[in-house]
Parts: sequence; structure tokens; C-alpha cells
Amino acid sequence: MIQPPSSFANSKPSEVVSQVTVVGGGRIGSFFAELTKASVVTRSQSSMKNTLQSSLGPLGNSLQVSGPILVCVRNDDLDGVISAVPLARRKDLVFIQNGMIDNLLEKWCLEECTRGILYLAIEAKGKQPVDGGGTVFFGDYGPWLVSTLKSANVMAAVVSREEFNQEMGRKLIWNSVFGILGEVYKVNVEETLVLHSSEIHSLVQELQSVFESATGISLGTDLDERLVTYAKKVSHYQARASEWNWRNGWFIDKQATTLHKELSLRIGK
Repeated sequence: MIQPPSSFANSKPSEVVSQVTVVGGGRIGSFFAELTKASVVTRSQSSMKNTLQSSLGPLGNSLQVSGPILVCVRNDDLDGVISAVPLARRKDLVFIQNGMIDNLLEKWCLEECTRGILYLAIEAKGKQPVDGGGTVFFGDYGPWLVSTLKSANVMAAVVSREEFNQEMGRKLIWNSVFGILGEVYKVNVEETLVLHSSEIHSLVQELQSVFESATGISLGTDLDERLVTYAKKVSHYQARASEWNWRNGWFIDKQATTLHKELSLRIGK
């Protein structure tokens, strides 16, 4: 069962944040923008770089601008977003992405930026989130984000890098397992739980083994229970095999295990 890490109880109160920018106008970006009264930059704008630079403000010696920049875009758009942000503001980037983005952050020397893994589901833009009870953040803006989500009745925790890496791996496997089963069988999460429980178990075992072998990060012996517990809380979500290269494709590149490979071939991957 997914439980909030013990560090949740010890989270420090958030500092006042005066300027918030959200990049991405989808379900998650819109939720955070409304919650924080932030200015929004969408990736569909014709000149994202100019828009970001003007909205983030000048950075000369006479004016020091700061404040979180919540990045809520697809992983394929991350390079474009990062390159558009002025160098002096990149420390303020907050990455709220599922999937394996470690190598990308390392390339840009942004490993110390705040990161978040969300255990919540938003059915459509403007809808209230369904809280899965395990959202975590790592980094300087973590306490502020925990406090911010608490105002929306969403539980969250500030965790260590080690705890964050574990939760990132668990959510990566959840997305990959329920995404590919939902894609193959055209079912939602609830139907996947009812109709394909044995495949869930087999896929979790396969992908956990690959992840732990590739990263050296242990995800625990109760991963099945954790992921199923979360799935029951977001049972009406329509999980699909999206962002392939950052999720299922990452596992395939490391090791094409039996069931995962078979299901991947069924959707032409």
C-alpha cells in the first residue's frame, strides 16, 4: 500500500513565493496555474523562447527575479523548454514529469532542481484531482509545493533524493504496466484490475527486475500491492502507452522481457 514517507510529518512550512510561472497548459499545468494564480506559458505558442524570457523578467544586477517555474509538459518538449529559460533562472525549474528523465537533467546539469512525482489523476482540465495519497517532491521548492497542494486537499511529502528515486521508479512502472495493458485491451484502470490481474503481476515483476538491475535502486518487496492500491484510487483513469521512449521504451532498451515484449509488439512497438 502506498503510504506517505515518514518525512512528510517533518516538512518545514513553505516560504512565501511571490512569482510563479507554469509552463504547459494541459490538465496538470492548468491545475497548478489555478492553484497558484501563476502566469502560464504554453508550448503551442509560436515563440515560446521570447515568451518565457519576457515573462521571467530581466536578470541584471539591478533586478534579481526568482520564484518557481513549474514545468508541466511532455518529456519530448523538455529540451525546448529548458533551452528557452534564461541560464540564471534554470535553478528555479521544477520538473513535474513521469518517466525516466534523469539523463536529460544530467545533460543540462539540472540534477539539483526540484522534482515532483504526482500520485493524482485529473479527468479533464478544470476538474478536481483525485488524490492517490503518495505525491512526493525533492528539492528546494518541495515544502512550498507540499503546502500548496495541501490547500487543494492533496497529500504530498518532501523526501530525500533516495526516496524520490524509489518513488520515481514505482510510478514509472505503474505508468508502463497500466499504460500498455490499457493500450492493448482498450480498457480503463478498473477494467485492467478486474480482467488482467495476472498480467499486472507478471509485468510488475518483469519491469521491477529490469529497473533494479539497471539502476541499483531497490523498490521493495510489496511493489504489487503499492501499485494496485493506487490503481484502485484512480480506477476510472484511461491509462495508455504514451511517451513511449521515456516509459515502456526505456525498459525495452534495457531488456526486452517476455510479456512486455509480446505486448509491445501487439501495439507495433
